Amino acid sequence: MLKTNIAGKYKRLYFRRKNMKYLYTYKKILEDSIIKAQEMDKGKTNMDYEWMLITEALKNPDEDPKSYQIKIKEQYDIEMDVQDIRKMLRGINLNSPKKRKEMAQIAAESTEILKNMLEGDKSSILRIGGFLDQGIVRTEDGRIKFRYKCLLTYMFNIDNVLKDTKYNTVLTVFKEVYCGNILKKLYRNISRKEGYYKKEDVSEVTARIQKTIDSAPLSVVNMEITENKDKLIEKLKFEISNYQNTIDILQSMLDDLKESIDDAGKEAEKNAVSSFFTKLNSPQYGGILDNLLIVENKMREVKKINTLLPNQLMALPIILKQLLRFVKDIGITPIDTIGRSFEASYIEIDCVNYNGQPFLDDDEVKMMEVQKCGWKYDDIVISIPTVKEKIDI
Repeated sequence: MLKTNIAGKYKRLYFRRKNMKYLYTYKKILEDSIIKAQEMDKGKTNMDYEWMLITEALKNPDEDPKSYQIKIKEQYDIEMDVQDIRKMLRGINLNSPKKRKEMAQIAAESTEILKNMLEGDKSSILRIGGFLDQGIVRTEDGRIKFRYKCLLTYMFNIDNVLKDTKYNTVLTVFKEVYCGNILKKLYRNISRKEGYYKKEDVSEVTARIQKTIDSAPLSVVNMEITENKDKLIEKLKFEISNYQNTIDILQSMLDDLKESIDDAGKEAEKNAVSSFFTKLNSPQYGGILDNLLIVENKMREVKKINTLLPNQLMALPIILKQLLRFVKDIGITPIDTIGRSFEASYIEIDCVNYNGQPFLDDDEVKMMEVQKCGWKYDDIVISIPTVKEKIDI
């Protein structure tokens, strides 16, 4: 019976992973992050053990530092001092059962939503987008809530579908901000492919940058120097950590700003190119794009019957080829093929221009021929195809 249950469990996991059409994208982003982490690795630090503590804290939020010390020794064969564990729990803002329970719930719920996103579920894509839009969240006393790092830790070490400890390399090097960047990269990749990605305007990113600067932690100059030396050192460490985190956040936002500027530039370039060729192919300019292909077809016919062109027109085929190559290199492509014959009802030609007699009823099918191919630039339609009714004489 036990074997049957285990087999059933692995079968469910197999099918769950098989349904994740973006599982390869997820793995590729994490594998790229591992390479980056290995390049940046500065040797042994407390962060090498941080993910272990986060894992145990999320699995057992009600337990105490002494219990975590025992579990880390049993699970990972790592000796940690209880005092160091207390400091680390404060540093990652998990220094109370209440905080640990809250974070465990966020990590578990967000992981389920993320798994649905990997399957292409629209509402889950939008919810992860909303989760990431909140950015780096701080408590009232200015401490960062490590939502992104805890989420990745939960995914790599606890979740029964996504668990894969090789990705812990990422957690030993990267802090909260870069963990958020990994999740953003995954979200953007999937949401773009599914058509749900909303490009952030440059002004929106600059507003976020200003907000972060305004909410930066207070300067250390405001501290009382008369305080106990150990307390003062602890406060200074906290301030330095906060400043470092703020710098990391600003760097991430500057990356977002660069991406928004690049996107805006690409969008402007795209609109300019499509606008130019739309004008070029308009009746005002004699439908130059359409006529290029028509003339090319005529030139082929002339070549077939071995007719020589007059000397004055000898340069025409070369100019024509150069123009067509230019159009192709720009990225302008025909939608259909001139001269293609096909049968269609009126419903099947509702996205093209039609030249011919009216259809008598819904079931009538007519023989058509493509007169003008229509053109597009990337996903922008410059002109739609034109078809004519073929009438037997």
